[in-house]
This record gives sequence, structure tokens and C-alpha cells, in this order.
Amino acid sequence: MSKGAHNVAGSSGMKDLFDVYSRRARLLPGAITALPFTLLVVVLISTKPAWWSAAASLLGASGLTYFGTQIVRSLGSRTQAELWTSWGGAPTTQMLRFASKRNKNQIERWHRNLEKLFPDEHVPTEAEEVADPESADAAYETLIAALIARTRNREKFPRVFDENCQYGFRRNLYGCRRIGTVVSLVSLAIVIGLGIASALGLNVSALSLIAVGAADLLVLAAFRWIVNPGWVREAGDAYAARLIETSETLPGS
Repeated sequence: MSKGAHNVAGSSGMKDLFDVYSRRARLLPGAITALPFTLLVVVLISTKPAWWSAAASLLGASGLTYFGTQIVRSLGSRTQAELWTSWGGAPTTQMLRFASKRNKNQIERWHRNLEKLFPDEHVPTEAEEVADPESADAAYETLIAALIARTRNREKFPRVFDENCQYGFRRNLYGCRRIGTVVSLVSLAIVIGLGIASALGLNVSALSLIAVGAADLLVLAAFRWIVNPGWVREAGDAYAARLIETSETLPGS
């Protein structure tokens, strides 16, 4: 991108294209997943004619980035459904269940708060939950949806918004784990091939190849040992707690 006014306009355009949640929960996971290829392209472009750089800039401005965030979103949503099934339900739903084995007094308090906030909605009793768990979960999901609608203002509920971004980031990155692993392995194989070619006379910076290879290994290690269901669950529970805690302070509670 050229300097000056065009650069300012381009930066403003990116901010308009992606809201805060999209940047934190969709754009960043996509950028991490694509990082090995991104660095590799930078290295290759630096050794090619200027038109390669222009072509890469045009590709980036063509909507590919936005399309990438939509893929990340779809992968994250699909993964979320799988995770919730394996966990026994959404973290928010589980937090309202008497069967969750959490502090019973706290659960009853949250239930009372929700009854006051949403008098038109039924809040299951413990006996009703035991008798019909599915109906109870449906009621909890309805209450959570209503609570989310009441707390969408990120200026008024910054902690809820922040935890939601954290959860979205982890969920979506976990959804990209297979693609990220493949991208890293392919990039690493190309780096090794370029290293061999460089030793035979190809004009590629050995230091640049080492940097790309190191990034490939870091991304691989992250997807192997950090990005896992437990890591996502940690953020999901934190978000659920911050969301339900708002029932203590919302008008009407």
C-alpha cells in the first residue's frame, strides 16, 4: 500500500469492514492460521519483481480477507456444536442447571434474579429439571438468549463483551486447527525445499527461511499443545459466568 492519504483511507476502510468482535474473534484466528503462508509469501515476494508485490496487494484488497473471516466463522460455529455436545451443553446452560453440582444457593439466586428480569419466562425448579431435563434446558436457553439481548451494549457491559471475544477467538482458532496444521506442515516442507535450492544458488535469504521455519514450528506447537477443547472450555466458562453475573445488577433484578 502506498504512503500518505491512501494509507490512511485504507486503514479506515479495514476498521469499517471489521468490527471489534470480528477483528478479535475472526480476523485474528484466520491470521494465525495463515501466518506460515503469509510469511512465506513475504519472503518469496522480496526476491521477485515489483509486480509480484502489486499483485499480492491487489489480492489482499479483493475481499479475500473478508472471505477468510467468513470461513473462520463457519468453522468456529461447526466446532462449537461439536464441543457443546461433548461437554453436555453450552457453558451458559450448564451454569443454570441444578445438576451441574455447582453451589446450589448461587444457582437459586440466579434463578430468582432471572424470574424478576423476565417475568414472562418460566424458570424451572429443581424438581422440574429432574423430571424433564430437556424442557428445563430449553427454558434456560431462552433465558440466556434474553439475557444476551439485554447485555449487547459493550460500553455498559465491557467484561461480558471482552469474555465473549476471548471465547470467540479460542473457539474459532480451535475450529481452524486442522487447516492450520496442514498449512504449517506444507509451509515447512516448502521452506526446507527452498533451503536446499538456496544452497544450490537460488537467491533466497537463509535468515528469512529460518524465521519462516521457526514460525511454522511455533504454529504447529500451538495447535498441538495449546489449542484444545479444554482451552476453549476455560474461556466459555468465563464468558458464561460474566454473562449470568449481570443478572445481579440489571434493572429489574
